[in-house]
Amino acid sequence: MKYQSKKNIKLTRVRTKLATILFVGVLSLSMLIPKETKAYDGDTDQGQATLLGKVIDNAVSVFKSVGRNDDTSLSGMFSFNPLSVVKNEVSYLDNKNFKEEFVKEEVIEKSKVVEQIVINPFNLSEGEITKQEPKVETVGNPADNSKKKILIYHSHTSEAYSTAETRTTDPNRNIVSVGEALTKELEKQGFTVIHDKTIHDIDYNKSYYKSRETVSKYYSKYGEFDFVIDMHRDAGPDKKHVTANVEGQNIARLMFVTTTKNPKYKSHINNIKSIFEISKDVCPGLFRERNLYENPTGVKYYNQDLSNNAVLIEVGATTNTLQEAINSMKYFSRVLSEHLNKTSKN
Repeated sequence: MKYQSKKNIKLTRVRTKLATILFVGVLSLSMLIPKETKAYDGDTDQGQATLLGKVIDNAVSVFKSVGRNDDTSLSGMFSFNPLSVVKNEVSYLDNKNFKEEFVKEEVIEKSKVVEQIVINPFNLSEGEITKQEPKVETVGNPADNSKKKILIYHSHTSEAYSTAETRTTDPNRNIVSVGEALTKELEKQGFTVIHDKTIHDIDYNKSYYKSRETVSKYYSKYGEFDFVIDMHRDAGPDKKHVTANVEGQNIARLMFVTTTKNPKYKSHINNIKSIFEISKDVCPGLFRERNLYENPTGVKYYNQDLSNNAVLIEVGATTNTLQEAINSMKYFSRVLSEHLNKTSKN
């Protein structure tokens, strides 16, 4: 009986040792192998972080042991957030200043706070967009072009591109900006350009009388111009009728206005027809379907009786944006350059 008892005791001790070794092994494996890769639940407190977690922390920065209060309060848990890798490499991904950029919405799921990584919002106004300038193709000889004089002015100087604000004296927001864009494009071709920015429509009903005084002074000083443009913007038409898409960008379409009883009508209509023909090749969508509005007399013939080369042109309408109107000047300048070089050869 005593011998048998001692044998059983030894057997029990062996079994206990084996069970202990097995338990320790399983426990060690469970500590070394992470069960999941998500943030700490926050409801348990199971001691020290594992050696594996510590090694990973120090070796690979994008892995991180996590715990309730610090890196050592949770056993065996580490997290890998792939967004953090992107955040470190791409500057506009950021989880800072979250309250400043958005109304903060903390995502809480079963006491687990999920880190939010957001793309910082930004807005681009028309003037802030930087475009690669296309290579300027010069029409004719720049030296010859410089001998040609062009006058641009605005009888209705305060016309703006907005249905909410149809008029403004701010030259950065009205038709003057479009005239300035055309001036720069024509100067690239070598032409001599005068852009008069006088505000003529403080009293709208006297606009053409005021602008007549202005252009008469230029005619007295410089004589005949090779081309004279009274630049306006139209009002009323739906956007689809006054907008075209050329080379991936919207442009405001153009329309001429003339007077049939004007004594110099024949010269004007010949110039207009020449420009229409050239535009079909250079930029087919530049002019509206109804590209010519003919009024018998207009107000003082719209001052077109003062020059053989005077025109009144509508650049888009209130339904266009200012940038669309500016965009069209690149194409109109090319058409006008072709026309002026063509007429000088005739």
